[in-house]
Amino acid sequence: MGFSSLKDHNVRSAYELVQSTYQTENKGIIYEHKSSDPLVQPLVRQLRADLEAHRNRLLAEGERLDLQEILNCLELSILDVSHHISRNPEGTEYLDFIRRNVPDEQENPDDSGIIIPG
Repeated sequence: MGFSSLKDHNVRSAYELVQSTYQTENKGIIYEHKSSDPLVQPLVRQLRADLEAHRNRLLAEGERLDLQEILNCLELSILDVSHHISRNPEGTEYLDFIRRNVPDEQENPDDSGIIIPG
C-alpha cells in the first residue's frame, strides 16, 4: 500500500476501527466498523485481511488466536502510534519507524533469507 499522504493519525484511526470491530465480535455481534476516509478504509481492510489470514492459518494448524489476544495487540499498536503522534500530531514518525524496521515483503517475496548451497 503506497499512499504517500498517509499520516500517523490515519494509521491510528485504522487500528481503532479494527479494534472496534473485534470488540463487537467479542460481544457476539458480527459488524465491521468502517471509515469514510479514503486513506483509512484501505488500511482497515488490509489489517483485517492480514489478521484473519493469520487467524485462519493458525486454525488450520490446530491452534486458536483468541479475540482477547488480538485486542491486546491492537491496544498496544494504538498506544505505540499515539506516542509518536503526541510528539508530532501531523507527522509520520510512526510510519517512518515501521518503514525502517519492518522488511517490505513486496520487495522480494521469494527471498526467505536462507542460503541453500548449490
